[in-house]
Amino acid sequence: QAIAQRTDYCHENRVVWPDGSIHWIEAKGKFFYNEAGDAVRMVGTVTEITDRKARELQLRLLESAVTTTNDAVLITEAEPIDEPGPRILYVNPAFTRMTGYTLEEVLGKTPRILQGEKTDRASIERIRTALETGQPVRVDSINYRKDGTEFWVEMSIVPIADQTGGFTHWVSVHRDISDRKLAEAALQQLNEQLEMRVLQRTRELESSQAELRESEALFRSLSESSPVGIFKIDTEGKCTYTNPRCQAIGGFTPAAALGNGWMRFVHREDIKLILSKWSESQSLDGEFSCEFRHIQRDGTIRFCRLKTAPIFSDRDQLIGHVGTITDITESRAIEKMKNEFISIVSHELRTPLASIRGSLGLLAAGVLKDQPETAKQMLEIASSDTERLVRLVNDILDLERLESSQVILVKQWCDAQVLMRKSAEAVLSVAAENNINLSILPETAKIWADPDRIVQLLVNLLSNAIKFSAAESTVTVRVEDLGDSLRDSYASRVLFEVKDRGRGIPADKLETIFGRFQQVDASDSRQKGGTGLGLAICRSIVQQHGGRIWAESVVSEGSSFYFTVPAPLEGEGGKSLEF
Repeated sequence: QAIAQRTDYCHENRVVWPDGSIHWIEAKGKFFYNEAGDAVRMVGTVTEITDRKARELQLRLLESAVTTTNDAVLITEAEPIDEPGPRILYVNPAFTRMTGYTLEEVLGKTPRILQGEKTDRASIERIRTALETGQPVRVDSINYRKDGTEFWVEMSIVPIADQTGGFTHWVSVHRDISDRKLAEAALQQLNEQLEMRVLQRTRELESSQAELRESEALFRSLSESSPVGIFKIDTEGKCTYTNPRCQAIGGFTPAAALGNGWMRFVHREDIKLILSKWSESQSLDGEFSCEFRHIQRDGTIRFCRLKTAPIFSDRDQLIGHVGTITDITESRAIEKMKNEFISIVSHELRTPLASIRGSLGLLAAGVLKDQPETAKQMLEIASSDTERLVRLVNDILDLERLESSQVILVKQWCDAQVLMRKSAEAVLSVAAENNINLSILPETAKIWADPDRIVQLLVNLLSNAIKFSAAESTVTVRVEDLGDSLRDSYASRVLFEVKDRGRGIPADKLETIFGRFQQVDASDSRQKGGTGLGLAICRSIVQQHGGRIWAESVVSEGSSFYFTVPAPLEGEGGKSLEF
């Protein structure tokens, strides 16, 4: 090939020496040609490059480590130390994730772009001194991301020298330690509070031995009545410490839970859950939390919430976890009482409300003709308010049944186009009253769902869209088969969209509107007649189907509400409908 292209020859390959060892060589040659253009000889060299190949491999390994590490890595020039400072030559992907700056954005700039108002001046001076003397340095300081938010970082900076011993570059490794600093601040505050309490108690001790006994009793009482239990476990999952509150929650002695003893006090069905969470956190060096049933010595079951955080050594090695245990038995009981209360109130209100509605209906129809016109108008208002109360009670009942899993979904394969058409027909009169056009796009799909609940869901969304749309505008409903692009327990999913051209929803309301009794504007309940429960019901229906619901909106331009439900692998077409 070199002869054909009349270029110099260069090739690298491995050779086996007489002693059996394998070495790399580089062969280079130059061809000489006669007058006819034919190659007649070659002069070249053969160089042993085994060491160079080893260095190249080492460089590739180092490059891989720098690229994949979770710590941010910066490489800068060695000079200048003074303004504007050494320029950035390289940052790894972790730097972009940590700060928001890409390599292109910081290339040629200095690390000072990460500094801000709260950056520690003393730490900066330490770095400057190290740079001037060519010494490595390690400091903690506050840096600022591209979006202006601040975070704590641990910086390790080391100089890189060339063969002559002169410094050519600086390598800086940044680690986000914001969580650790928050924990340290909380611990410092607790220490200060403890120091103040000890100082106060010490002064009291100097005045009277009786006050000493009183302070000790008070301290013991406060410790034993703490609502949070604290424990420590090692890297093998063995308990090494429990505080008095933890012992009180579990009903065991200080020594009973040590080692693997804690398993005796956990419901057997929950041990696997805890060990699985713990094992996962071990592999990720992260925290974990879960709820479990605690079995006391007398057999009583208490519901507890557990949360842990990893503990690292000075060499950044995981040495265990520290955690808290909170008894949530009472809060669960309160939640159950609340649900029972809702059930009782609904039973007690429905019967009298039905009677009131019937009586007011007769009066509003003029059955009592001797009543003045003003009284009739007042009764009509009362009838309207009663209807609203009935809707409210029905919505509350529907929502509670959905959230408590009392509603059994009758799922079947449904044609999405049919469900959209039924929903549109249900709100057609309301749309006509408000001079709103309804449009159903022609696409369709098969879904695995309860058709009545999906129609209820679509009617709620369409009703809201009609209420908040301007006259002569169009509300559009469509469906899209997403195929298997969302991989989960179903083969595929179908996306529904209800779109209006109304006033829109502020960004800070896009999530909260799915809560109970939530409105974009407090006056909507009075002016539009809603209960504030429609979207909460929609969310419960979608969640019962294993789907997701959300909203997107631009103020003054309109809103789109989306939800997904399970679907078969293929959809079917349909015809466009206009109402």
